[in-house]
Amino acid sequence: MTPKTFLDALSLFKELLSKKAGELTGRLERLKSGIRKLEVTNIQISELQKSLTELLPRLEVENESAKVQSQGIEVKQHAAQEREQETKLQTEQVTREAEELMRLKRMSDLELDKAKPALMSAHKAVDELSRDHINELKQFSSPTPPVELTLPAPSTTSGKRSPTGPRLRRRSQT
Repeated sequence: MTPKTFLDALSLFKELLSKKAGELTGRLERLKSGIRKLEVTNIQISELQKSLTELLPRLEVENESAKVQSQGIEVKQHAAQEREQETKLQTEQVTREAEELMRLKRMSDLELDKAKPALMSAHKAVDELSRDHINELKQFSSPTPPVELTLPAPSTTSGKRSPTGPRLRRRSQT
């Protein structure tokens, strides 16, 4: 495996990792926004319930208007209960999604932690490359068996065809 293909593989992995981290961050922000909206809805529900309790004594005093107003309040109370039920369901769903996101974040952090040493050693290996090493690689007429064994890996991850033989020779001379 040439240093260039190895670096290409590392940059592809880094790119994929950044993309997934961005997606997870977006999901987390969406869930946080949902939780804030649920909190606001809970406050509104509690305010509606307070207003209902304040209206009950006045409804008992005014008999004629009490029937009409009590029906309106029952409708509001039913809507508030439905909202509360919906809020509970949404809260449960958001909680489940948040837990899933945290699990995914932990998994991605573990994978990132596993990949960092390899990245560091790759950077170190690239830093240790000299002009002589590159010239030595260019003099091969065909790739060595270990190089041919590892060449399909970056090509598989990028979806491109793996260079072999003369194509590899042309690519290594550029």
